[in-house]
Amino acid sequence: MANYKRYYLDNSPYFITTNTVDRRPIFHDIHLANILMENIDYYRAKMKFLFIGYVIMPNHFHAIFIPQASYTISDIMRNIKYHTAKDIHIHIQGRSGPGPDLRWLESGQIWQARFYDEVIENDKELIIKLDYIHYNPVKSGLTQDAVDYKYSSARNYYLNDHSIIKIDHIN
Repeated sequence: MANYKRYYLDNSPYFITTNTVDRRPIFHDIHLANILMENIDYYRAKMKFLFIGYVIMPNHFHAIFIPQASYTISDIMRNIKYHTAKDIHIHIQGRSGPGPDLRWLESGQIWQARFYDEVIENDKELIIKLDYIHYNPVKSGLTQDAVDYKYSSARNYYLNDHSIIKIDHIN
């Protein structure tokens, strides 16, 4: 297996992509998508990173984070992925009643081992990445209008709707 090095730049935005194991559509379940959102919000407060944009797709998510303080993007993603997986397992074990059959998740892995990050070097790149994030559900056929997709910062930017999660707006 190749050994990949990550390069860290203070106060730089990182475009993040992380996939579910075998690209399983875990986040079709709104309860599981909410668990991911709660963990992002919790670790944003705890680790003091800026949260610029996001989209949660059924089998992956994209985000733009700007690490602050002494935490790296690896620290942030390790905590988000580990605690989201732990909370999803707890949720599934306690689930009762009708709903999608998620028993395969009870003992299985949630995330692929790695995540992908790209340093965003300028404002133009940042806008391109935000547009990519916001139009990912449209491109994938999940919605016809980016602002109609519940788990996307398109709602924050275009509708000033922070009901799902608050983001740190760029100008």
